[in-house]
Amino acid sequence: MITPYKHYFYDNGNINFRVALYSRLSREDEKDQTSESIQNQVEFLEQIILQNGWTLVDTYIDDGISGTTFERPSFKRMLADIEAGKINLVITKDLSRLGRDYIQTGYYLENYFPSKNVRYIAVNDGFDTYEEASSNDFIPFKSVFNDMYAKDISKKVRTALKTKQMAGTFIGSSAPFGYMKDPEQKGHLIPDPVSSAYVKRIFEKYLAGVPMQSISIQLTQEGIPTPSQYSGIGPTQERFVGVWNDKTVRVILKNEVYIGHTVQNKNRKVNYKLDKQVNIHPSQWIKVENTHEPIIKIEDFQTAHAILRKRSCARKQGEPHLFTGFAICGHCGAPYSHMNGHREGEYYLLCGTAKRHRKLGLCKTFTVREEILEAHILALLREIAEQYIDPDKLLSSSHAEMVEKAVGEKKKEMSRLQSKTEEAKRLAMSLYKDKVNGTIDENTFKELVAQVNDERESANKQKLALQKEISELLERTTDDGKVRQMLIDFLKFPKIDRMTLSMLVRKIIINHDSTIEVQLTFQEPVHSNIVR
Repeated sequence: MITPYKHYFYDNGNINFRVALYSRLSREDEKDQTSESIQNQVEFLEQIILQNGWTLVDTYIDDGISGTTFERPSFKRMLADIEAGKINLVITKDLSRLGRDYIQTGYYLENYFPSKNVRYIAVNDGFDTYEEASSNDFIPFKSVFNDMYAKDISKKVRTALKTKQMAGTFIGSSAPFGYMKDPEQKGHLIPDPVSSAYVKRIFEKYLAGVPMQSISIQLTQEGIPTPSQYSGIGPTQERFVGVWNDKTVRVILKNEVYIGHTVQNKNRKVNYKLDKQVNIHPSQWIKVENTHEPIIKIEDFQTAHAILRKRSCARKQGEPHLFTGFAICGHCGAPYSHMNGHREGEYYLLCGTAKRHRKLGLCKTFTVREEILEAHILALLREIAEQYIDPDKLLSSSHAEMVEKAVGEKKKEMSRLQSKTEEAKRLAMSLYKDKVNGTIDENTFKELVAQVNDERESANKQKLALQKEISELLERTTDDGKVRQMLIDFLKFPKIDRMTLSMLVRKIIINHDSTIEVQLTFQEPVHSNIVR
């Protein structure tokens, strides 16, 4: 039985408080079952609500979810009820139950709840947004402490996991394709009777000279589940579930787990607040050899690696094609790829799915010449500019303001460079005094002074260049006719580059009936026909 909490909160008899009881428990908090269990939190808060005569609308519980994230199902459901006007008071046992990220927690305390006219109470912290209590002033520090606590817990967890990795203990949530977790020994892998046969088959075919793309097509045609499907974590690609690709085959061929080694620490979270993963350089991977039964003979694995290295070639570096990332297939949603035409400099756009999975027939082979699509987009932008953009209005509203802002930024840079020049002078004088006093010798003095003079000369050159740019900008404001002509010339769109395209076009959807939908960044989508 919990001892009743004897404090009655300040209340306004004119307000009918409709309460959301929010409770949260993370895995780290589960160690303290007595004070922080979900049941104890709920019973404790129910007594507070009963004592004050408030109306309990609903109880919102997020069990096993860290306070560093606000992507919690019940918390989001509570926000939806706030938006619907069902709730005007949120109560938690303490501030850490609301959240441990002090930036996000501060947002809800200082912005969201007040803007929705919602009262918030953290009982054990004595925090109540309806009271002007001095304890409220220390809540930001409490939030920072909660954040630091979450960071410390995250650090301890990472250290413990790294220790396990260095011991060769497998810590992944699901076993690699071809293996299963040993039910008799935690952190140990054993071959999976079904999927290990698929892995052996992939190596056998590749060593026999079958290309990776052909292997992936065969596996797809036979209905063999992909690694993500087999593990039960769901498909990694949304468009074509159950379709193997050469990238998946390559990952299997390169994975040392199949020769009995455990290789971990290949990626990590950006930080303890975000779930986003970043890849770690191979030099920092943690590899422990001979931790489990191999599926593939080491000589076969090494041979496959040698073939992979021989067949790999670096892609030519250069500028991406104009419509890369913009053109999308209207049938399957895949990005369009570029392919060379018969003549030099001639390019076609082809659906990426049709290009990679031609034999599977997952999408129709439909090509568009790049120069025809470019001409179509240019004509569309010119038409819109002619109909909707008045150069005079655009100039009067933005040009002078933009020039003023640009001049201001350049003057700030001039001031910074002037300070740098003066500092160089003072440093040169100080070096001279050190030479006279015998602190530094003649050669050192000359060397250091030469460096200082180089920096001062560079700063002076930058100042002269900035002064010229400022003069040119000011001249443009007095020559409205010249600026107006520049704007008119731009709106004619003599050509288009990727920067201009990204500013004006969000997406170009190419359909198989020779129609396209251009989604612009500033108005409704435009539908039109294009001649191939």
